[in-house]
Amino acid sequence: VSWFRKETRMGWRQIWQALVTAGKNCLFVAALTGAVGVLIGVLALTGIVIKFPYILVELAGESLLLTIGLIAVATFVLGLPLPITATYLIVAVVAVPALLKLGVPVLTAHLIIFWLSLDSNITPPVAMGPFAAAAIAQADPMKTGWACFRFAKIIYVMPILFAYTNILLTGTPAENLWAIASATLGTVLVSIVGTGFFLVRTTLIEWLLLAVAAVLAFIPSLATGTAAIAIFGAVYLWQRKRASFIVREAPASTAL
Repeated sequence: VSWFRKETRMGWRQIWQALVTAGKNCLFVAALTGAVGVLIGVLALTGIVIKFPYILVELAGESLLLTIGLIAVATFVLGLPLPITATYLIVAVVAVPALLKLGVPVLTAHLIIFWLSLDSNITPPVAMGPFAAAAIAQADPMKTGWACFRFAKIIYVMPILFAYTNILLTGTPAENLWAIASATLGTVLVSIVGTGFFLVRTTLIEWLLLAVAAVLAFIPSLATGTAAIAIFGAVYLWQRKRASFIVREAPASTAL
């Protein structure tokens, strides 16, 4: 494809270098796959793969919500030393059967585990994403990591939505649309609550109202979703009034 344009055309040396780079990158994936294969083999030979789903369900008391919580703990702990792909592969082997026993579809079960496996990449002390961003921005790595931890905790909500709502387009068109709309509103509300800022900085009462609205938005019900929209709209109108007041006061303060 590069040969179509003169400025991007690759010669034999560039092609060889690309092949060498690709080979080096494949070594990491191959080593990771081999290590995961050994670990999966150990789990299978010791019988943990067979016992773990039942242990997980027993600990959770056959509660889907608690099972997802335990899987979140497992993915976080395994994700500290392992990359996302390895964490997902290991946890999927032992946790997917537990979710299937609770009636979760196969695709949904894998998406829940994969989504939770992303957490280790943004959570200190091993948060490669924020640490890389901090290096580029020349910021404090741990402060950046904890800020990312605070802002990205919506990651724990999505697996619950996968399991309890039609956000994966498993219902009727109307149900799917409502699930997507309410989840989008809930995500926006969580972001506002996490930063404490909407149009202007939120007061304590506004913050509490928005937190309640965020919880209501994620509950798969028309009544709770409508209540969340109403609270969000009321706070938005009040924030607009406060913002306009601040704008009017600013010139007077400058003049003084």
